[in-house]
Amino acid sequence: MIWPWAKPALNPTAIRYDMHNHLLPGVDDGVRNEQQAFEAIIALREMGYRGAVLTPHIFPDAYDNDEPSLHAAFETFHAHAARVFDDFALAIGAEYLLDEHLMSRLAHHPGELLTFGQAQPLLLVELPITYEPPELGDLAATCRTQGIRPVLAHVERYRYLDPARSDTKLTRFKREGAMFQINIGALVGQFGPGSRRRARALWRTGMVDLLGSDLHHPSQALSHIPQGWRYLARRGAAFNAANHLELFEADATQAGD
Repeated sequence: MIWPWAKPALNPTAIRYDMHNHLLPGVDDGVRNEQQAFEAIIALREMGYRGAVLTPHIFPDAYDNDEPSLHAAFETFHAHAARVFDDFALAIGAEYLLDEHLMSRLAHHPGELLTFGQAQPLLLVELPITYEPPELGDLAATCRTQGIRPVLAHVERYRYLDPARSDTKLTRFKREGAMFQINIGALVGQFGPGSRRRARALWRTGMVDLLGSDLHHPSQALSHIPQGWRYLARRGAAFNAANHLELFEADATQAGD
């Protein structure tokens, strides 16, 4: 794919690595099989991505995955993918639902969790859509005691964290060490006008640390994700792309080299 912009515009080549997607086949509501996963990877490569952290759901009573089973599924998939894509890095993480069970595991068994990132261990955490979980106030501090940095997944989805109403709360989470991720497609309305408004507000105020595709199906890589990148192309001068490089490059210090 030929992108209609030139450096120093923000684009997939600058960040290199996607850090939120559901490309591990057959384990959640993401791609169903390797063919779909490979189609999605081909599309990501054409956009300029050079790797991805696979983040399947760990969501009790909906997707009852656990770390050993996801590790095993990833090892099988990685072995097959490496034979097809020798220039596309893959790693395994997970998207954890924030609840009492996760907080207990963070406190007592943090080494079991699927963190990712070379420079520091990152933990991707999603929140309930309709209500603010009571555990949210303690998440960053609990992670900090374990040397882990929490990443709040698709922050634009949570109305109770609307930057128009919750800027103080968002600033406090930032100060406590949380990172914010938004979905690229949300910027162009993939998840509705409310999420679009919140995603754009988060972007304008400089609160976004990481950009995720949240890719569940190859069709997303041909529609909303490229549209989102077009929106970002001339709006990314202040974005810290090194956050993405550090997912796979421990000593990454400069974006887009």
